[in-house]
Amino acid sequence: MAISLSLVSLSFIAFSILQDKRIRGHPNNIIAMICLCDAYTYCQFLIRYFICGYEMNEFLEELFSWTAMIPYWTVSVKWANMYHETQCGARLTWEYLE
Repeated sequence: MAISLSLVSLSFIAFSILQDKRIRGHPNNIIAMICLCDAYTYCQFLIRYFICGYEMNEFLEELFSWTAMIPYWTVSVKWANMYHETQCGARLTWEYLE
């Protein structure tokens, strides 16, 4: 709860400084950028908490394989006739990945 509250409050402070021309002076721009960087850090921590805390790793790995790896493998191996090797030098095949 405190992480999300910090994320929202820091973002609000930064955007209110950057939107108002009267308070957008030299030191306030730096303060706004620092608030945005801190809000980004809190956002990363919050996302990592949800992914690891609710055990979404398996779902995200499967989602990555369906959206990135399968199309890449189809284009590079089947269409472009490229081949990929393991660290030992053996050729990777589709059966090896399954």
